[in-house]
Amino acid sequence: MSYYYLILAITIAAAIGFVAGFYIDFLYGFSPDLEYDEDLLPQHYCHECECHTPIIEKEGSFYCSNCGLYH
Repeated sequence: MSYYYLILAITIAAAIGFVAGFYIDFLYGFSPDLEYDEDLLPQHYCHECECHTPIIEKEGSFYCSNCGLYH
């Protein structure tokens, strides 16, 4: 019977944390800045770097964020 209470307590704590996380996000409105966060930018193969790197759009042109090669 004690395992039942332990599982119930863990489930309630997770639900409270989940609701609190959504409430904090609603209050402060965290939105990532895509210009500076390379993890959220689209990936494209760069022939200069020879790997997939994040690409950045500037004035209608796309370029590699690593070496600056325009695609």
